Parts: sequence; C-alpha cells; structure tokens
Amino acid sequence: MQPDEVLAHLAAPIPCTLFDDVYGQTKQERTWSPDIIEDHIVYHSKSQCPLIKLAEFGDRASDTGNLRHDANVLAISGVEADYDEGEYPIETAAAKLEDAGISAVLYTSASHTPEKPRWRLLLPFRRRHKGTRAEMRAWRIAALRKAESILGVQFASESEALSQAYYMGVIRD
Repeated sequence: MQPDEVLAHLAAPIPCTLFDDVYGQTKQERTWSPDIIEDHIVYHSKSQCPLIKLAEFGDRASDTGNLRHDANVLAISGVEADYDEGEYPIETAAAKLEDAGISAVLYTSASHTPEKPRWRLLLPFRRRHKGTRAEMRAWRIAALRKAESILGVQFASESEALSQAYYMGVIRD
C-alpha cells in the first residue's frame, strides 16, 4: 500500500455513520462532508453530542443491543484519531496537514484547554474499503501511522479500534 492511497483530499462523498449515544442502538447513515460537523456544532453537555464513525455498519446488534461493534462493520471510509497528550496545538496539526496537501477535519474535544490541547482528527480515505476485520483494521492503522508521521504525534491507542466512534460537536461554555 502506498501512503498516498491511504488519505484523501475530500474530493468524493464519503459514507459515515452517526450514533445518538454511546449505547449505539440507533444509527444514521450519512454522506461525509465538513457540513456534518457544522450541523452538529453546539450542545449543552457531552452526553448530547452524537458520535461519528467513518464506516458503514450493518444491522446486527450485540447482546446489549449495540450496533457499534467490530463484527458489524461492513466497510470503512476513513479514520478518526484522538489526540489527548495535551502538548501539541490543533493549529500546528492543521498547518502540517495543509502543508502536506491533506484535507481533514480537526476539532477540539470536550476536555480541551489552550494549556492542554486535546483534539480529534477525521481523515477520509480516497475510496471505501471492504474486507475482513483484519484487513479493514490494517487500513486504519496504515492511515494512523501516516498521519502520525506527518504530524509528529502519537494518537491514543483506541484510535486503532475498528468500531470506536468519537463524540463530535462543541460543549457550550
């Protein structure tokens, strides 16, 4: 796999899934665009924020009724990365990605402060990938490593998980 095959330039519509809450019992299949973030921008609490995943999920629920689990991932369309180290400013990440010619969405997490930056990164693939769980996980990890090498950071280990979704939106105050 060539590194330039992994990350996209936000050219084509990218499928994604939004979950209303961490229980993942309901989902909304959407088409990726930066407007998804803008449509879900301000909430009163973290629990009101939806979760986003650059993947398509089936309708097979877990024993607890959760649709968001590895065995239910049908295809992946990008990678979400969580930066929680609190040392690397989001503005620096944005500038480095822009210099590399990579379009992405970056947004701060609920625990972000200027002194301790915490942020998320959404990186779409050039094309949707289907395959075994191991193959899809390998694509995700390749994209994460490419982004880490461009940015000079290490993302949280849960960023590698196939079905891990992340809150999106801004918490008022």
